[in-house]
Formats: sequence, structure tokens, C-alpha cells
Amino acid sequence: MWEPDEELVQAAVAAIDAEVDALQAGQSEEGAAHVASLLEAVGTLVALHREEHGRSRVPPELTEVLRKALATLQLSELDDALVIVLERASLCLTLDPDSMESELRGLLDALRARDRAELLWMGAESLHIEQAFGQDARASRMAFDEAVEGELWQLVPLGGLRTVELGWMPPTEQARFWWRSRGAELPSDALHEPRHFERVMRLFPEAREQLEAVLATMPQAPAKVVDLSAALARRRASHARDERGRLRAAASAAALDAREIPLSATSSFEVSLRDGTLLVDVLDDLARGGRPALVCAQRELPFEPVEGTNQRFALVPGDLEPADWRIRVPFVGGIEEMALDDVAGD
Repeated sequence: MWEPDEELVQAAVAAIDAEVDALQAGQSEEGAAHVASLLEAVGTLVALHREEHGRSRVPPELTEVLRKALATLQLSELDDALVIVLERASLCLTLDPDSMESELRGLLDALRARDRAELLWMGAESLHIEQAFGQDARASRMAFDEAVEGELWQLVPLGGLRTVELGWMPPTEQARFWWRSRGAELPSDALHEPRHFERVMRLFPEAREQLEAVLATMPQAPAKVVDLSAALARRRASHARDERGRLRAAASAAALDAREIPLSATSSFEVSLRDGTLLVDVLDDLARGGRPALVCAQRELPFEPVEGTNQRFALVPGDLEPADWRIRVPFVGGIEEMALDDVAGD
């Protein structure tokens, strides 16, 4: 269960107090900088679900000062960040994963600039003064978003480098930082693995033309058709034998059926098998009313809750033979999927 970092809470409170003191002392030569820093700190507390901590520390008499500063605020840092993202995004497709962080520091800094702008906006919303933003600030934010949205698919290879800086906030807030969170459930090699392209195009429909062009340059292997029931049965039977393929003494049919066999796991959910039944144990917060499902193309088979358990779900898959079955789990912070071959291992 997510809990806020209290050190970060206290650091944001201290930043608000310092900026309030500076503004009350009339340090007008750096007034815009003080206002931006104050609102970013308030926005940080909003994202930490400590909104009242920030709002209560901003004296009402400063409201007009904040409004006037927002009316003339320039987000030139965001304009510069947009140029960097547009220039560097395509490098994510070709760089070696080990050199990503060192080669793309400028790109990562550009994403941080957009983070700061959003925290500033969240702070202004908390104080009910977001309408005071002038046209220049609004235009910079809109230009970044409109341009980067069409290029965002290229950042998928960044993997954890793109999402790690959301770790301090709860999943419910991360979706607002879409330049980091959108497509975060994809593996970092998704743009180099044709089997993931359907998922990529579903998450980034605006990139379909570019992705199809990339796919056309790759060697095409015949589709792998998997009978899920048979694959799981073979997987279960393999546990009845030792590493040399000999039948284990205790592996009677009854014992084998009663035994729970782990198949695969992520940090958010685990998949196991018992007597032909797929089991999913969910370790994170599910979306409201959500449950795991076995999905492929237009078909979706929901798992059923297991009575008397905490977020355990079961499904008897039957005889299914499509090539791209996946286990999909809807979490508060977004949807995660596990490919069939990661589960069946066949």
C-alpha cells in the first residue's frame, strides 16, 4: 500500500514557508521565481495527498500577488524542453539500453521540466487561481503537449528511466503525468518485438503508420498458435518429473492435481496453476470494479473472485487456440498485461 514520503512532505512544507517569507519581504526582483517555486511545492503536496498541508501555509493576503505573477509568467524552460524532446526522441529507438541514461540526459531533463510545470499547475488549482495563468504560459504548455503526444511512442525504450520519477506519488496521480505514465506497462523492448506491436498500437494509435513501417522492415515469423489448455497441461505434467525427466515418486495424479504450480509473476500480480485452473493473485490496488481477464483481439474471458481470499481470481480456460492470448489486470494506476508465452512457457 502506498504511503507518502514524510521527508518529502516536510521538504515541500519548508519550501512553501521559505517562498512565502520571500514574497512577504517584497523580493519583487525575483517574484516570478518565488511564485513558481511556491506553487510547485504546493502541487507536490497535492500529489502526495497532503493538499491541506500546502494550502493552509499560504496566507490569503498573498493570493493577489500570486495571481499577478501568473498573468505574466513565462515558461521558456518548457519551450526549450519541447525542442529537446523533438530532437532526441528518435534516438531512443537506436541506442543501446546500457547507454540510454548517459546519452539522453538532456531528454530526461526535458521531461522533468514538464513535471515541474504540471506541479505548478496543480498548486495553482489547489489555491483556486489557475484561471490567472496568462496566454504565454498556457500556450507553452499546450504546444509541448500537442507536439510530444505524437512522438511519445518513441520513448517506450526508456523503460524505467521514464517512469522511475513517478515513484514518489500514488498511482492515482501518475496518470496526470502522461508523458511518463502512458505506455509504462509495456516492456522496454516492445518496439523491437513484433509480438508487442498490437499492444503498442492500441496505446499509441496515432503512431500506427510509423509502427507498421517499422514492422515491415523486420523478418516475419509465422504466427505461433497455442492451445492454452494443452500448454498448461504440459506445464503441469513437467512438474511431475525431475531435472533428468524421471517421474517423481510422489507425483501421483491426485497429488499433481492438488499441487499449486507457480507460472509467472510481476511486482503487481502472480499467475499459478492448480488442476487446470489458472489463478491470479493481485498484489496491488485494482481499479474500481476491476478484475483480471484473459484477452485476445475482441474476446475477453474474465477471472472470477475466489471466495474467502484476498484478491485471488480463478479461470478454467478450456481449449483456446488464438496466437496472442494475454492476461490483463486493471490497476488503479493503469492496465498491466502478461503475454501467453510468459505464462505457458511452451
